[in-house]
Amino acid sequence: MFTRMPPPMDLLLLSGSVLDSPWPKRIRDNLGIIQKAEMRRKLYTDFQGIFKRIPEVKMDISEAIGSGLIDQTNVARIYDNLTEFLLSDIDHARLILYLPFELLPNRKLSIFCSGPLSLASDKFIEAYILSWRELLNESDFRADYVDGDILEYELDEVVLPHVRKAAHLIPQMIKKNLVSVADVLEILEKTNDEVLVYSILDTFPTLTDLGLVSETEWRRLFNSDNPIFDKTVLAQYQNLKSNPPRSEAEIANAVFGGKISSEQMKTLTESLRVDLSRISLDCIRGEIKTAPKSRIDWLRKERQSKCLEEYGILLAESLLNNKIKAKDITVLLKKENSEELRIACITAVRIATERLTKCNKERAETIKTYFEPYFLALWQKGSTKIKDQLFILWSHWLAIDFIDYQYIEEKSGLKMPQLDSFATEQFLISQDLDELGPVLEDFYSQPEAGALFYPVFIFFGSRLKGYSLNFDSDLDLAVFIRPDTPQSEESKIRSLLEKVGSHPKIRGRVTEFWLDKIGGHLEIKSSPMTDALIKDARVDNSWAHLLLCGMWCGQPESIRELYEKLLPNFLFSAGQSIKGHRAKKIWLRMIESEVLQYRLMHKGYQRFYPREDWRITEHSWPMDPHSTFWDPGYRRVASKLFVARVFLPELK
Repeated sequence: MFTRMPPPMDLLLLSGSVLDSPWPKRIRDNLGIIQKAEMRRKLYTDFQGIFKRIPEVKMDISEAIGSGLIDQTNVARIYDNLTEFLLSDIDHARLILYLPFELLPNRKLSIFCSGPLSLASDKFIEAYILSWRELLNESDFRADYVDGDILEYELDEVVLPHVRKAAHLIPQMIKKNLVSVADVLEILEKTNDEVLVYSILDTFPTLTDLGLVSETEWRRLFNSDNPIFDKTVLAQYQNLKSNPPRSEAEIANAVFGGKISSEQMKTLTESLRVDLSRISLDCIRGEIKTAPKSRIDWLRKERQSKCLEEYGILLAESLLNNKIKAKDITVLLKKENSEELRIACITAVRIATERLTKCNKERAETIKTYFEPYFLALWQKGSTKIKDQLFILWSHWLAIDFIDYQYIEEKSGLKMPQLDSFATEQFLISQDLDELGPVLEDFYSQPEAGALFYPVFIFFGSRLKGYSLNFDSDLDLAVFIRPDTPQSEESKIRSLLEKVGSHPKIRGRVTEFWLDKIGGHLEIKSSPMTDALIKDARVDNSWAHLLLCGMWCGQPESIRELYEKLLPNFLFSAGQSIKGHRAKKIWLRMIESEVLQYRLMHKGYQRFYPREDWRITEHSWPMDPHSTFWDPGYRRVASKLFVARVFLPELK
């Protein structure tokens, strides 16, 4: 019988006293790990408490103190704990990329300049700025913060645009008086780092919109003798252009002018069909025509999803402005041959009710009551895509306190995941594992499989973490190839894995960790890998995030052997490097991407929470202002997940 274990880092955080951990005793009892885990639990509890006391995600901490929602003593304690966390490990600096700006103290407000908060806020500001300056030296793929459109970790770094994302925090830091424009200009004038220069310059249109940059400071930039400065780019940033449109529904907006009437509803079906067809053709014929089919399919789905969202916005705005009536939308809902139209209609009701709950809750209730029987009928008979959209609708309603958990469970029979839970919730995939259990045990009953594989699987990905939808999503799976398995067995291994990979819960190639025995421990063999989007299959130890973030399932003695002989390599990491970079840093960045960016930022968060648009200025386009990265609600979730999951102790 196979045992199920939470991810290794969850086990360390919860400690052996809470769970029957398979970690060896020397690691479970390590004082350094115990202290680091306790610090993270404490900070996670702080975040839980302050976010519960301040339910409005856009409320500044100074306003919350002034209105009595939280007292200065509690805020001082949180700042003290944040300071300790940031200063305790250089790799903790990246937390500031995700911290809600609303939590930052304003250096010039009296409550932070005297009294109980003064010393704590001063120390926190020092630690924050120290971390920020450290991160100004760290590059990321820009796409990590925009749409996650990255093929694989191994891509040559010159291919994709890079950014120093810490530089994009500058406008908020200046607003909070943590740094000045003069400080920023000094950094610009002294650096010869092109990525840093242009990441900082990205912020200047926003700073200009906010009235924080003077003509004198612009002249100082133009007169600088720093050879990195491109005067053409500077001129472009000074002569500002507005944010470009973000809509995928270009034809619809051109035809309907942003709103639609009841008379025009009959043409909406054709307009949507044309837009979706255009997107498909663009993806097939466009600049990515040489890309793998899986990538083209992914891009098509992403763009069509955005298109349907835009049509939903179009319908919602028309409904709210009384250009159309609720019955006009139900006509579209009844069109059985157009799944896309139904998705746009469900989206429209979701967006309309979200907006109304802030200003006219009575009308929101009326709309909910009107559409409820239609939605329940669709839940019973609709496709998995329709059910996904209904679950998104109910999840958003729950997030804005429009309905409660009981409503969702009664209507859908499903449990709501907690994206920001301290430890991975096993119940999210329990039913999947119940179904897969016999398949996996049957797989290992084959003599050939037993000789080639450890009887251990790792499940990972968005479904495990709770932000995939409840339907039509698969589980990602990894296996371990025993040491001394010759390369000649590769075709046999792939053949054996085909049965598991073809299961409807997996639907894809299985990731393979090939192991070597070195002395008394195990190591992952380095090997070239291909397109990560199709899980093509062999990976190296830079993919430690799969081992550390996934749920383990298998025979208990084999799990313990791998925890004893393989996983400690990632804890005793001093002196290890990957392609010239400190190994721990690479592993943590991969964990961060897996936990906070890859799907959560770009899709998962929006499935369960309404987007709260960041305070976008007219010319903020160089900072990618529409990214979920800036959403204050996302930043709350990400801060909690960072301290709970982006965790990798370094032992000596």
